[in-house]
Amino acid sequence: MRFGLGLSKDFPLQSGLTFSLGGYGEVGPDFSRGSGTDSLSFTSFPTSATNPSASHTAAGYRLGVTAGIKTAYGFGLSVEGAYMRETGLPVFDRDGNNPTRLEFSSGDAWTVMGRARLGF
Repeated sequence: MRFGLGLSKDFPLQSGLTFSLGGYGEVGPDFSRGSGTDSLSFTSFPTSATNPSASHTAAGYRLGVTAGIKTAYGFGLSVEGAYMRETGLPVFDRDGNNPTRLEFSSGDAWTVMGRARLGF
């Protein structure tokens, strides 16, 4: 669940053509929980197995900007760029001596997206 706010402003360029610029932000808790079975077996050796599990809650967020143009006839082109901080990425820690551990880590992501809109 995330809570956010977005703002945008339209700027008329000429008759029937508008430029828009906007930005948004969202923040909220990331709830992560995982469990499973990890096993290793070799011929003539007993199977080694463990049941790693973990849970984690942390704040994640996303920030973005948008820009685009649109015509009075409903055609539009836009581009959006965003940065995300995700906090529930699963990581399995295996060191060769101890049982596998499941942990949750954070990661960053940058995205860019283009859109075209046709109005009818």
